[in-house]
Amino acid sequence: MSSPKFFKLEHTFQGHTARAWHVTPHPTLPLLSSCSSDLTTRIWNTTTGRCIATLRDQHKRSVRCSAFKPPRTNNGDERVVLATASFDGTIGIWEYVNNLEDNQDGEWDCIATLEGHENEVKSVVWSADSTFLATCSRDKSVWIWESEDDDEFQCLSVLQEHSQDVKCVAFSPRESLLASASYDDMVILYRDSPSDDDWTPVAVLKGHGGTVWGVAFAPDGRVLASSSDDCTVRLWQKKEKEESKIIRTDEDWEEIGQLPQVHTRSIYSVAFSPSGRIATGGGDGIVVVYRRKEGDAEAWEVEYVQTEAHGVQEVNCVTWQVQRDKEVLWTAGDDGELRGWTMPEYTGVSPPQTRISAHLILYHPKSTPNPLKMAGGLLKDPAIEHHALMRHSADTRFKFTSKMARQAIMMAVVIPVGIYYIAQWAEVRAEWGALRCGAWSLSPWTSTSNIQELARAKPSPSPAGGRNRGEGADNVRIQCAMKTFHYYWLCSFISYT
Repeated sequence: MSSPKFFKLEHTFQGHTARAWHVTPHPTLPLLSSCSSDLTTRIWNTTTGRCIATLRDQHKRSVRCSAFKPPRTNNGDERVVLATASFDGTIGIWEYVNNLEDNQDGEWDCIATLEGHENEVKSVVWSADSTFLATCSRDKSVWIWESEDDDEFQCLSVLQEHSQDVKCVAFSPRESLLASASYDDMVILYRDSPSDDDWTPVAVLKGHGGTVWGVAFAPDGRVLASSSDDCTVRLWQKKEKEESKIIRTDEDWEEIGQLPQVHTRSIYSVAFSPSGRIATGGGDGIVVVYRRKEGDAEAWEVEYVQTEAHGVQEVNCVTWQVQRDKEVLWTAGDDGELRGWTMPEYTGVSPPQTRISAHLILYHPKSTPNPLKMAGGLLKDPAIEHHALMRHSADTRFKFTSKMARQAIMMAVVIPVGIYYIAQWAEVRAEWGALRCGAWSLSPWTSTSNIQELARAKPSPSPAGGRNRGEGADNVRIQCAMKTFHYYWLCSFISYT
């Protein structure tokens, strides 16, 4: 195995005044949400590195987790919605309200508060189609909420399969499958039952020798990773069912391997990247990235290691975001900071396609630095399908092309005319020199105001040559001044275009 490489630190976001518990990216916008023991949730623009909103006064205790709602592209719903989970036992649902009428920056409104858990809420997550919201708590329960509307939620199931504190929940990106991790050392899987709109447990995964802190599904949903107090990351996969006449509601999942052990303390967080890498972070302050070995799809190796990723502080969360065809690994630490890491030798991946037309203009270099300002529907053409990190919209490309065409035409016309005037100016300048009237001279650096003043000057008789010579000098002076003025005008016009 080749020696592990080190990350490159690209971003450091500071603002929280206590430990940062969690960080999560928006699925399509250049946004991050972070939450902290300082009772706030912060929204960050990853393009500018600015904190563009601070959500406060909703939760009375630490905000433990947050999750952006995936946009519902099938029905044109492009609203930006965020769920926050707190140790006060509640879940806040926030919506970004764009004040388009008065052209002001929008604000975040808490449009709903979900109550029911008897104790600290540790994790919150949306399903891939944004239909369901799952929460888990220290009260040993997992709740499944159905999002009928952004401000209307119905509790579908209260799952009490764990015997201890439930630490984390994660939805499969491909199906209605939910995983929960607990202090009881187990991972439990649940499925949506189409017959009665209820969720039922289908598998219990045992093998860890300590609290399971984190769970994450691979991008294709086929593999589940779990991280634990026992300093291991275990990989699980569903067994193929054998043909049988007996209809079974349970599922057989098996452990298919463990990642090479690097951590020396609890592994709090595990996350798959879009390209299939696995990142982990834990109580030892180490962040590790693993990749599959070449030629062996079942074996993994350590690719990157970052010790003291947040100094001597613990790393509470790791997550991935695609930025301009580059995977960025975000970490949140006890120091209150968010840090973005890149892998220098990484070649990049193509982010998924999306149809959120309102976000097209986000990446134009001259657009507003606040991406949420464009998320309220300024562009509403659902027929335009674009890349999640597209730089220019079709309108922008048309304007850019038109400007280039204008510049080409202007250059083709202005340059020959400019050359002509320069030649005329040189000819007149030579004639002026021949008149030996050296009281003043013109140069390309003569100011426009002086040129105009000289052009308006009345003829003054020359003591050496009489009136005729003075008139000739004045005529040359006027011609030289006007042609120089035209020359300056042309240069200014070329610079403007």
